[in-house]
Amino acid sequence: MAVELTYDDLLGLRTDEDEDPDSTQIATKLNRLQSHVEDVFEDKSWFEAFKWDGSPGSPYIGPPNSNTSEYVWLGLSHETYQSLGKPSGGLQFEFGIDGGSARGFFNRNVLCGLYFGPWANDESAAEIASKLQEHSTEIASFLNEHPAYILCTKNDIWRNPDAGLFKRRSESLSKGFTITVDHSLKELPLNLSDVVCDVFHETMPLYWMLADIDQPTDYNPRGPHTGSSDGGEDGGSTDPTVKSIAALSSTLDSNDIESSVESLTKRGIARKEALQYVQEYVIDTQRGQGLYAVKGLGPVAGYRFAQAGITTLEELETQSFDDLKSVYGLRESQARTIWEEINSEDPPTGSGPKREPGTPTDTDPEPGEDSEIVVNQLSEYYEALRSVRKVVSTIMLRPETPIRPDDLTDPCVQYFVLLETCLGDGNLDLVFSGYGQQHKNRLPFSMEEYRQQFGTGRWVTEYNSISVEPYQKASREWLEDNTMLKDIGQFVRPIAPETETPLPEFVQTPDDLRYAISVLNQLPAYPPLPTENGSSNRTIPAKELYAELFAELNDDEKVDIQTIPEPHLADRVPVTGPVPDATPETKDDTWDFMLNYGKMTHLFRRLEPASDSPIQRSVPVFALDWYNTNSESFDELRALAKLGEDDPVPIFRRRLRDLINRRFLRDDWNYDFITVFPGHEKDSLSPQLVELAKDAVDETPITYSPMLERTETTGRQREKSREEREVVANDPNATLRTRTRLDGESVIILDDIATSGSSLLAGAHLLREAGASGIFGVTLGLTPGDDDAKLITQPETYASEIISGVE
Repeated sequence: MAVELTYDDLLGLRTDEDEDPDSTQIATKLNRLQSHVEDVFEDKSWFEAFKWDGSPGSPYIGPPNSNTSEYVWLGLSHETYQSLGKPSGGLQFEFGIDGGSARGFFNRNVLCGLYFGPWANDESAAEIASKLQEHSTEIASFLNEHPAYILCTKNDIWRNPDAGLFKRRSESLSKGFTITVDHSLKELPLNLSDVVCDVFHETMPLYWMLADIDQPTDYNPRGPHTGSSDGGEDGGSTDPTVKSIAALSSTLDSNDIESSVESLTKRGIARKEALQYVQEYVIDTQRGQGLYAVKGLGPVAGYRFAQAGITTLEELETQSFDDLKSVYGLRESQARTIWEEINSEDPPTGSGPKREPGTPTDTDPEPGEDSEIVVNQLSEYYEALRSVRKVVSTIMLRPETPIRPDDLTDPCVQYFVLLETCLGDGNLDLVFSGYGQQHKNRLPFSMEEYRQQFGTGRWVTEYNSISVEPYQKASREWLEDNTMLKDIGQFVRPIAPETETPLPEFVQTPDDLRYAISVLNQLPAYPPLPTENGSSNRTIPAKELYAELFAELNDDEKVDIQTIPEPHLADRVPVTGPVPDATPETKDDTWDFMLNYGKMTHLFRRLEPASDSPIQRSVPVFALDWYNTNSESFDELRALAKLGEDDPVPIFRRRLRDLINRRFLRDDWNYDFITVFPGHEKDSLSPQLVELAKDAVDETPITYSPMLERTETTGRQREKSREEREVVANDPNATLRTRTRLDGESVIILDDIATSGSSLLAGAHLLREAGASGIFGVTLGLTPGDDDAKLITQPETYASEIISGVE
């Protein structure tokens, strides 16, 4: 059970002079945390000594008046201190948050570890002081071996103390201390469940030493999560994660955060460091204070400034316009925006220029950023679903709401999970890849950029390609009165094209959920884009997703999806002739095909241009097989590609026709032309590839046309290193040119072997400049490399689905 704190929870600790603080929301979550701690350690016999009931009431939530308190804590103490009559009289384990200056927090905002309060019982204080000296070597060793921890008193902090310190400062330590992980509110780990349990378990040997209790024989020093954590982002690490940052933000979701992290890692930053930059951005913009509260300054610009030694708002305010212009990687227009913002004559109140929290607003150049940000359905469907998800999650997580987010039998929770899946990154093994993954695969710009172009930077406000409906007036008023949501007037719901009905605002009953699934079932699975030729009539398989997501629930805990009607789909007109005939339809044909060619699978790889290349668009490439000595067609492909022999042509003809038929002709997209990439000699085209290209589209709507030509002879690709091959993509016009003008048509480029992919990237770039909309690569062989290629095993999956990640 994950227990997480959000920025809205922490807001209760920050107050103006005329407001009372309120830590009620945090106290509610600490009650959940208490239950989680009990669940994790319930099978540990030594944990029974930490009493849950009775005097001194451990663990306990305090203070009792959390509705007017700027601090709150959860504490446990051993039964040996029961006789003291109060939990604060002895050594405790404590997790606490202070938004002000509470005396017992030793000038810390966050405590998580061993705690000995300044008001401890005198007898306990003397005993603790004695044990600190007796075990000084062990305690000093722990602190030196665990750099995440610090030792604090009211006036001092030690990170790497020597054993002698405990004797020199024994009087000070006897008046109160904490051995805690070193966190501030700004760095607070959001996944409290694992963090608190891990720290509790890790510090227990110190607790037993100082409390003069024998260490239990069944204590396992490897920790409560041994075997369950692989060191990934969802483990017990206190470092920021995508999930923890999303919990902090009222506007960014996981896709936004991941996109920002990718922007930073492209510049050579380690992922851990990139996450820290994005977390600082979120915290500053949510507070409206600090470096990132300056308009135009996002995580990438923050990284650029840090490289130049500027890490605080105060340091930024001392910079001249010329100073900002000289920061490496910062464009002049961005430097001007930031300089004008920090020199505004009427800055907002607070510790610096304030802006509304939202998605990162870096204007630092990105690969593909020069591409036009076009109105499109995919971006708008994504944003509309994100809007609904935001409202549902906010209501679901309200302390007053009787909904447990981990209760998958609740219709509201099921609705939220379904929305998450439709928006998701395609990481689940499901029948549908969410709009978020599609956006990354199909568009050269991010959702952040789309929101800047067609909205406020936080939300899209101009929906030009889909129909949406705002939330009802009564709902908006309720959200304003009962939540801390901002921009409520900008929340919308997508309208189903077929029934012209919007998604529900919220779900409470199975009937509500059934209706929501029926609406999702009508939204396009693969929204058309103006940059792509053709469209798909497939809709989100909401019924199948629901069945897969909740397969382990009992029937009475799910809605009956069989009562939900299927959306109407237009019939596809089948293509006939030699190309579709190449695809086996019966078991006998399939067996014959496998005997002759060894496989019916295909490979897929997305070719990405180098960061310093003028080419800004990737190219999706399909291949018949690997090009290596283990491939069954290696000898034939080498003979065709390297020696120019004709004999291998029949070997590849049927397989190429089968690929074109299954992946392209059966697809809902329109594919207009197929062309052949030129050879290395001037004005040359491989006659074998030309024959294969023509045969692959014989009697189909796709037309063969020689669209690319070599303007001068170059060295053979096989004679070049990988680095030399990639040079081709840096100057596509050097030895290539197009022979035609296009008007939005799509083109398949056929080549024999793709190694670095530089040739296909160069050809695709020139064809786009000539007016092509979509470019797709097809090769007979694919050289194994250091990037990922995907084996496509499903026979009925189309090119558009594979490209978008649906397969």
